[in-house]
Amino acid sequence: MKRGIELACAWSGVAMMVLLSIGLFGAGIFPPISPQDSPQEVVDFYRDDTDLIRAGLLFSFFGFGVWGPFMAAVGTQLQRIPNVSPSLVRTQQLAAAAAWIFLLLPMLIYSVAAYRPEADPELIRGINDLAWFTLIMPVVPFVLIALVMGVAVLQDPGPEPIFPRWFGYLLLWVALLQIPGGLLTFFKTGAFDWRGLFALWVPFTAFGIWMATTSWMLDRAIRRQPLDGANS
Repeated sequence: MKRGIELACAWSGVAMMVLLSIGLFGAGIFPPISPQDSPQEVVDFYRDDTDLIRAGLLFSFFGFGVWGPFMAAVGTQLQRIPNVSPSLVRTQQLAAAAAWIFLLLPMLIYSVAAYRPEADPELIRGINDLAWFTLIMPVVPFVLIALVMGVAVLQDPGPEPIFPRWFGYLLLWVALLQIPGGLLTFFKTGAFDWRGLFALWVPFTAFGIWMATTSWMLDRAIRRQPLDGANS
């Protein structure tokens, strides 16, 4: 029973990405509208298929609900690494809690824009801007999680490490690739605006690879773990 719960938590990372893809693409949030759209164009987006947008956002909101169990599974396995610094594990846990807020909050802000699409177009565009900034720009907790995970994995001295070393290097690359989203505030056009290659698609692709690979690595680690929970 215990192992089954741990495995369910491990694969919740993949489940989250599937639910988000359905919700965000179904709502039409992805691919994004342009930061250069006029207030009226933004309002028109939220007025067209309003109920579909609301439903997709609600679906995505619940999809992000599995972030907590997923990060809990990560923390549990990091603690099994011999001589791992407790500060690394605590940083991962604190950053995961902060990241959860920044995953859930944008869905609420988009929903506010879709709640009263008949409101002042300038107001709706401002709310839409806030939603995109909240989704993309708060890279710090995600960079910290990936960085801490990578450092912890690479410090594993065991002959049969909890996670393979290549996974640690992958995590460091994931941390690096999240950073460009933090530059969003300077750009309304080009590769660094909220629909650009480096602000959106590269970080989100890296995020998806991170979730899928981590679920797989957690599955391997949990299946190799003795049922009594002792380190292996």
